[in-house]
Formats: sequence, structure tokens, C-alpha cells
Amino acid sequence: MLVNMVYRFLQNLKNVPKMRKFGVHAVSKIAGRIGVHAVSEIAADLTPGYLEHHGLKSIPKSVAYGCTASGYGFVQDMSYAYIHEFTRISMAGKIRRFKGGYTSLWQKIAESLPSKLRYNFEVLAIRRNSDGVTVNVKSSNEVETLEFDKIIISGSFPLNYGRIYRSPSTSIECEKEVMDTSDLEKDLFSKVETNDYSTTALKIKGLEHFPVGFYYFNEYMEDPSTTGNPVAMKKFYADTDILLFWSYGNAVDIKGQSRQ
Repeated sequence: MLVNMVYRFLQNLKNVPKMRKFGVHAVSKIAGRIGVHAVSEIAADLTPGYLEHHGLKSIPKSVAYGCTASGYGFVQDMSYAYIHEFTRISMAGKIRRFKGGYTSLWQKIAESLPSKLRYNFEVLAIRRNSDGVTVNVKSSNEVETLEFDKIIISGSFPLNYGRIYRSPSTSIECEKEVMDTSDLEKDLFSKVETNDYSTTALKIKGLEHFPVGFYYFNEYMEDPSTTGNPVAMKKFYADTDILLFWSYGNAVDIKGQSRQ
């Protein structure tokens, strides 16, 4: 059923003029690009508008839910280019895991690096000038200042720009910027949209009968106002009562109100 739905959806894409002429993958080869960048020029519109413009009614829920459950956001707020790329790399293949999990992978990578890897640090401030970069970090209540020639920032960084699926944070991180930014950087960062996407492990008794598998919570898949509720749940092993839940939002969203 799932395969048929996705197949029909991809077949319909052949009716899109530019995609029918070249084929979406051919377009990416011609452009010499990979990933989302390969189709960004022909599929940059938000998904609802893109579908309507090309005579498509909707995306199969199997695709939309899979994309949202994976942390990419809610379909109506996403450029269609992301939907296409998710479909291309995820729906036609098989999700695989390896022994030891990702923690063991990152540990081995860290051990192989020639330089010192710092983790479990809180970045307090980043200041840049003509002489280099200073980074103030905190660990175990001790503050240390590190100096570098240049800095490359990768990953989710707490900047007060752009759009984020989460409730306002009460922490100090949102009261002041961690890094000094120029007007150009502020303009660029304001165009970035990020998702707070959390994994929560819960030990729940009474669900032993649940078969191993990945489950969607349909009622929380389409409306961003339901942020904080789980969009998906995974039971990895039959002999455990530990389950993983995935949710949009920060700790305020996910924890919710205390109950007696």
C-alpha cells in the first residue's frame, strides 16, 4: 500500500513541465548539484502552492508523516524541494542501524581526531575581531576562555533570528546573543528556519504487547500548534519496556504542566 501510494505520487510528478522534460534527477546532473540544492530553483515554492500550481492535490500521508516525524518540519511550511529530496532518499530505500548505535560511532570518530575534542561544554560567548576569535565556555561551573584564528559554526546555534517551532524559552540564552553578529549576518540568519526536535526515552509499563515498530501520532502531524506532543514513537526490541518518542519544541513544550 505504502509503496503504491508513493509510486503514484512520483508518477504524477512527470506531468510537471520542467520535470517531464528533463527528469528531476537529470536536472540535478545538468546543474552539477546534489541534494536539495539540485532542485532548489525548480521546486523552491512552499509545498501547498507548488502542488496547486502543478495540478497535484496533495502529498500522500505516508510521505508527509514520514517527513514530519523525521524532524524536517510540517509539510505546509516547507519548500517542496525538501519533500522531493526526502522522498528520493528515504522512501525508496530501507532504514538500517548498526551494532553499537551512533554513540559508538561518534566515540570512535572523536578518538581518531588529531586535535582535542571538547564536549559537555556550554558556550557563553563568541567574540570576533581582527586578531582572531575568543570563545568563553563553561564546564563544571568553571569558565575558560579559548582563542582561535578562525571559527566555523556547524549545527543548531542559539541565534534570536529566523523561525523556530517552539515555545519562548525562559533561559538566559534568549535574553542575549551568544555571538556578535554584523548587519549582513543578521539579515542572512533571519532567513534560516530551524526546528527544536527532541528525543525522549520513557520506560512505560503495560505496553509490552506492542510489537516492535515505528508509530505515528496522526493528530499531531499536521498542526504546528500541537508542538510539544509526540509525533512518533519507536519500540526497538520486543523484550524491553523502554520506548523512544520524538517531539517538536523545547523542554517547556514537551514537559507541559505537572500533573498529580
